[in-house]
Amino acid sequence: MSRLFVLTVLTVLLAACGESSLLTPELSEDERVDIQTVRDGALLAPDAAVPVTIVQTTPDGTAPEPLDYIDVVVTDVAGASVATNRITGEPLDSGDIPPVILPDLEPGRYLISLSAYRDGRALATRERTLFVVPDPAAYAISGIAIYPPSLAPERRGVVQASVSAPEGARAWVRWRLEDEVIHEGYLSDGADQVTLQGPASSGAYSLSLDLFPLGRPPAGYAGPAPVTQQTRLFVRTAGDSANRVLGPSESYFALYHFDGSVEDSGAGGEVTGGRPIEAEPIGSAKLRVSDRLFGYELDGASGFEVPGLIVPFRDDGLSPFSLNFRLRADELANGVRILTIDASD
Repeated sequence: MSRLFVLTVLTVLLAACGESSLLTPELSEDERVDIQTVRDGALLAPDAAVPVTIVQTTPDGTAPEPLDYIDVVVTDVAGASVATNRITGEPLDSGDIPPVILPDLEPGRYLISLSAYRDGRALATRERTLFVVPDPAAYAISGIAIYPPSLAPERRGVVQASVSAPEGARAWVRWRLEDEVIHEGYLSDGADQVTLQGPASSGAYSLSLDLFPLGRPPAGYAGPAPVTQQTRLFVRTAGDSANRVLGPSESYFALYHFDGSVEDSGAGGEVTGGRPIEAEPIGSAKLRVSDRLFGYELDGASGFEVPGLIVPFRDDGLSPFSLNFRLRADELANGVRILTIDASD
């Protein structure tokens, strides 16, 4: 009879204590423990000092119970532990926690995990992805330029960034328009410049550039980039001609800005009763930026063709006209044709 009584009491005691603090004290529902450190995706040197701050709060403002220790674990991409540390004693009591010094890590991507314990139970855990490189300051994005400064809806433009990285680095850049990836590639392959098409609706759009110093991030990585910069892409209405070099459009019989568009903005269509004629590219006409000049790059075999009337013409032949254009010639050989006009019935 006594055995049955002892067994019953022990079973009830264990059941009652399973969710209580008698065996494993829990964090009070009203107490908050927060671990503050570097941001996720931080770019650090191999022997960097990682700051650690513990913030404990209670709703009534009373002093929270002290922590027992903080465990620090650093793992590589394979999940193997490369460094561990336990912070105990006076630093926790005083709140003056010394930074965690990385153990001269090899360049690469790591995960640092910090856990605060009391009575053997983890009350809070913070994980951060670290990108370790020899010289973090060598990786930077100093600016993003958009050509033209604003785009017409669904018209093309060029975006160029000023990106710094050590020579020979496998830096990877990723362009995002409203958080959608529109282009990515190695910096050494020229991915810091991209041709994009403006959205269909006018407005201001978020355009971001991410820089990853150690090559393309793995498919499963969803964290932030170590270096990033954001700007605004402005899409103007089709009738807005602001920031264009030539104008007003009614002063020209035919007017092609070649600023990502190949449409005729001149008044010739209204004069003749016809419709504006789009220019058709010949060969490898490519949008690019060179020395802050934006336009189409043409080699000796490329250009534009307009299959229609773009100069004043009467029954007895061409009428007087002037040609105004902006051209930068890296090399201009004798005999190069700039404009050819063919007449047919």
